[in-house]
Amino acid sequence: MKKTTYVILGLLSEAPMTGYQIKQVIDIRFKFFWRESYGQIFPTLKTMVESGDINILDIAPQNNRAQKTYAITPQGTAKLKTWLSMPVETEMVRLELLLKMYFGNLADREAMQSHLAAFQAAHQSDLDQLNAFSDEVTKLLDQDENHPMVLSVIDFGQKVNRAYLAWVEAAQKLFSEGDEADAAK
Repeated sequence: MKKTTYVILGLLSEAPMTGYQIKQVIDIRFKFFWRESYGQIFPTLKTMVESGDINILDIAPQNNRAQKTYAITPQGTAKLKTWLSMPVETEMVRLELLLKMYFGNLADREAMQSHLAAFQAAHQSDLDQLNAFSDEVTKLLDQDENHPMVLSVIDFGQKVNRAYLAWVEAAQKLFSEGDEADAAK
């Protein structure tokens, strides 16, 4: 079964949602570690309704389209719990910036500095969002038994982004030292 299925089941275990709401939650809460497109979500929702893992609670007209609200079924909850007990697949990190850094001796310094600045800005933004999300969840800590786990995931994201920011600072020094060496020639 596709991982998209389990993301949807997990979110619907929290509350009924539309496909649009599912996408928004993924983009906000999971941005730093998981991505899903509308092209993945909507066909998966259709398949999940057909298989009985979720059902449609409500259909409301929205801009010439029917907006459906989905809810998890007991069968879907059982599948989610089974998946949660299965071993985790080995993760794969793919960072194009690291490939470019690896071959950076062939790169234009200004282009690489621009790549590094964009990487830094993106991860500073992610860290700022995670900090705000952490503050929000901490205020509501006693309202949901899952909040300590949510805070643990946020903590991971904060630490990863801090590590990225520390690395990019060191990488930027490599290029600025190279610029100084070139100027001394």
